[in-house]
Amino acid sequence: MEEAWTYLTKAVERLTSAQIDVAAARDNACANRACFQAAMAALLAAGIRPASPRGDWRYACVQSPLNGLLIIRRKWYPAALRRVLRDTMAVREKADYTPASGSARVASRVLQAAQDFVRAIQETGR
Repeated sequence: MEEAWTYLTKAVERLTSAQIDVAAARDNACANRACFQAAMAALLAAGIRPASPRGDWRYACVQSPLNGLLIIRRKWYPAALRRVLRDTMAVREKADYTPASGSARVASRVLQAAQDFVRAIQETGR
């Protein structure tokens, strides 16, 4: 459980950074890391460990069990969270790996989704 709280603490830290970035009009910054780390915390709290022998978390190894097991089957988290990891990852990849720039509207939308996501993980406290 301690490892889960470590990742949740990191998620909150990343979320705070994302809030500062959005407020400063740094629209290419993204809150995806906050969501990813909160998802890792949720999985660890549920007793789910990474499949990698080295203990590395991979995107597919986080999204699939989070959605399939914790959201759909166990209903620990709202169904509205199913798309958050995928959607925030798509925005981050566009910002990081293409010449396109983000917009204030998209940055605000991603930030709100990340805040909702992290809050849901915190409130469940599993």
